[in-house]
Order: sequence, then C-alpha cells, then structure tokens
Amino acid sequence: MKDTEELLLKGLSPDQPRHLHLHQIPVSFTKPSIWKLNKDVRGNKHILSGYRTISPSVADSLCTISQWHNETINIFTHLLGSVLFLLAPFYFYTYHYISSPNSQPIDILLFTTYSFGVSACFGFSTSYHLVRNHSAAYAKFFNELDHLGIILLMWTASLPSIYYGLICDPFLQALYWILMTALAAACTAATLSPNFAFPVWRTALYATLGMSSLVFVTHGVLLYGLEIQTQRMALKFMGWMAVLNFTGAAIYVIRFPERWHPYRFDFIGASHQIFHVLIVSAALVHFWGLLGSFEHIRGVENFCGA
Repeated sequence: MKDTEELLLKGLSPDQPRHLHLHQIPVSFTKPSIWKLNKDVRGNKHILSGYRTISPSVADSLCTISQWHNETINIFTHLLGSVLFLLAPFYFYTYHYISSPNSQPIDILLFTTYSFGVSACFGFSTSYHLVRNHSAAYAKFFNELDHLGIILLMWTASLPSIYYGLICDPFLQALYWILMTALAAACTAATLSPNFAFPVWRTALYATLGMSSLVFVTHGVLLYGLEIQTQRMALKFMGWMAVLNFTGAAIYVIRFPERWHPYRFDFIGASHQIFHVLIVSAALVHFWGLLGSFEHIRGVENFCGA
C-alpha cells in the first residue's frame, strides 16, 4: 500500500494506467493535503472508473484537459459555455442594441451583467473539474467557488427579468433588485459555511433562490395580466428555463443513470454531465427570452407612456 500511495502522489499508478478505478484509490493518506482524497477527488460514489491519478502540480492537472477521463465532458461543456457567454454581449450589441432606435445604456449593462455572470459561473465550474485531482485543499476551494458561481448566475439572471417585467414601476424594480441581492448574499454566506456540504442541501438552497423568482413574476402578472407579462418577461422562455434547471437538479441529486448502471456511464452520460448540458441550455433559453423582452419593450418609443 505504501508504494502504491507514493506512486499515486506523483501522479502515477503501479502499472502506469491512464485512469484509476475506484478500488485503486486509497481510502486514507498520511499527507494532510490529500487525506480526504477519497471524498473530494471522487465526489460521486457511483462513478467507478476513469479517475485521473493524483496530480503533483496544478500545471499537471491543467494538462489533463487534453486527456479522456471521467471529468472530460464536465470540463468541456462548461468551458464552451463560458466562452459562448463571454461573447454574448458583443452579439447583443451588434445585432440588437445598435439596431434599436430606443435602446438605452441600461440594456447593454443588464445583458453584459447576465452574460458575464453566466460565463464566470461556467468558468468556475471548469476550473473545479480541472484541478480537483490535485489535492483536497484545491478540491474544497474550487468546489466552493463553483457553488458561488451558481449563485452569481441566478442573481444576474434575475436582474434583467425584473427590469423588463416591471419596466413601468421603478419602485418595484428597485425593491426586487434589493430583495434578490439580499437573498443571493444569504446563499453566499450559507455556501461558505462548513455545514453546507451535501448535494441535497446545496440543491435545496439553489432551488429556493431560483423559486424566489416566482414572487416577482407572480406580482407582475397580478399587476398587468398574463398576456402582457408573457411578452415583457418572456414567460414562456422562463418556463422552459425552469424546466431545464429543475430537471438537471433532479437528475444530479438521484445520480441517474449511473446509480443503476455501474461503469456504463463513467466517461459519458453521467448525471453531472447531463446536469451541465441542461444548465447551459437553460442559460441560453433565458438569454433568448431576454432578447425577446428587449425587442418588445424597445420597439416602442416611450413604452410606458404609449
């Protein structure tokens, strides 16, 4: 066991395999930096193969981006999503903002805030999946950063929806911006708490933040009616976004399908990978819905006085 641990610490296994199976990862180590390897590096007990060897440096972990292992799909789904949303504000500015005679600076500010929030979220996630095989300390730090990214995504997603949905009531806009900011701050504090360590609790907290959107959506519908708010808030797109997000969260929590099919989905098709794809899809759906809200509201001069 001692020889095996020393080789694993160097990023190698006794017979030089590219990947490790679950039973090849020692349950405990003597070095403090990786004593929680079996929990932090593995994460999902139903993924039984495809693990990277322990990385001796961050650079070596980053180099595994070119290898095929059980984190490859997780890395690239959010890496591509991060780059896509980094470019999204330029798309909005080029094809929508400058072509609208009634566009205002706050429009580009809101779209940029949302896009960069999504890009940061996916970027944090990519970093976590890349370096989690380095050490327990790195896995823990980037895991918390990953969680903070999810909160950032949901908070920035709410800002333009509140603005366009309550475009004719500046007081309510400010009120709900403050409330969503306070709730996001509370979620951030909970994320940094050591008690926040279980997938069920994480999902419940994120679901609460996501479900809070129903408050300002419902308020807007009661004030202006469903037909008007369907256009202002792009409610159909918000509905599809919610379906994608909650479906992804449910699949993540129950660990479908790998829980029932050992080994078959270790490299591709596991719950976390499905979750990633659905979250990226939900972010794109929301962005497209916001474009519809923008076109509807800025298509009329002096919208609230028309």
